[in-house]
Amino acid sequence: MEKKVILLLSHCLLNQKVRARGLFREGVEKRVLAWLEKMAFPVFQLPCPEFLFLGEREKRTYPEYLKLKGFKDFTLTLAKEVKEFVEKIGLYPVIIGIKGSPSCSLSIVKVGEEWREGKGIFMEALLNILEGKYVEIDYDDLGVSLKRIERVIESLIKGD
Repeated sequence: MEKKVILLLSHCLLNQKVRARGLFREGVEKRVLAWLEKMAFPVFQLPCPEFLFLGEREKRTYPEYLKLKGFKDFTLTLAKEVKEFVEKIGLYPVIIGIKGSPSCSLSIVKVGEEWREGKGIFMEALLNILEGKYVEIDYDDLGVSLKRIERVIESLIKGD
C-alpha cells in the first residue's frame, strides 16, 4: 500500500547557523534544498532543541546536554508538538536525523572524548512517541546519505 510521506528534517540541514560554534558546513543548505526540490515531497523543518534552549553556544557532548536542567523535558515538549503536527496533517513521517548530534543522532553520540552507540536526546523522545521511518544524514558523506534516504522513501511509497 502506498504511503503519502512528509519529510521531517533536522533543523540544521536547512539552517547551519543553529549549529554550535565551529560546526558550520559551507554549502549544505544548497545541496539539501536542491535535493528536496528533486524529491518534491512536503517538508517540515524540525526545531533545533539545542539552539532554542541555549541560543548560540559552544560544542557540547550528549552527557553535557543531559546534565542541563530542564533540557530533556524541553526536548520531550518539542517532540509532543511535532507529533501533534504530524497527526493533524495525516502524512507518514520520514524523520531525518544527524549522525553524531547530541540531540538529533540516530546512531552515535559523543560521551567524553569517545563516540558511543546511542540516540540523541530529541530523537529518542520522538522515537518514543511518534511512529515513522527514521533515517540519518552523515555530514561527512552527505551525498551517500541523501541517496540512502531516497531509497527508504521509494520503498515506503511503493509499499515494500
